[in-house]
Amino acid sequence: MLLSYSQHIRETLELGKQWGTYKKYGDSINKLSDYVHSLGVKDMDFRDITPNFISGFTSYMQALSNRRNPDTTLSPNSIAKHLKTLRAILNKAADDGLIQPYEIPRKLISVKEIPPTITGLQDEELNKLITLPIKENTDRWNARNLFLFAMYEGGIRIGDIIQLRWRNIVGDRLIYVMTKNGKQVNVILVQEAKKILMRYKRPGQRPEHYIFPYH
Repeated sequence: MLLSYSQHIRETLELGKQWGTYKKYGDSINKLSDYVHSLGVKDMDFRDITPNFISGFTSYMQALSNRRNPDTTLSPNSIAKHLKTLRAILNKAADDGLIQPYEIPRKLISVKEIPPTITGLQDEELNKLITLPIKENTDRWNARNLFLFAMYEGGIRIGDIIQLRWRNIVGDRLIYVMTKNGKQVNVILVQEAKKILMRYKRPGQRPEHYIFPYH
């Protein structure tokens, strides 16, 4: 059954401490569960996941409020992400022999997100951010350090950088495992990043202590 199997996947991710994927799946599974229950059933057989079901689930999500901006509805990309999670669940179910691959609706297979437009900071804007007078040890000061450290080290995801501990600093290198995909990152600490680290050095710090004060 769709929901019970989805819950099994979520529990497996939790046991494996794959927090990034756990959160992504959890949000999608919650919306899927709410939709299935709105149909008046407790769970649904995999073979009932038809193109009509996908259309109904999509329409249901199009009417949901955006948590970040309650005055708007879910964006097309947010809906696409939830449909892709459903596709991943069905693909795994097929791998486990619960359904046949050909039973996964082609409408779901073709789901794609719209590539976002990403604009980086210009040199002048970045320099203004670096030189902006901010009182030390304030939330804004920490946020700037966090942003700059992530940028200097090649673009670290927020979910990864706030989890960094001093044990992730090995000599002149930063070594950590990305929560999103479990891949190890091993990069050189550039001089500007080292300067930021020195701002958080304190007597008595241990390897298991977090670097940035977000815990």
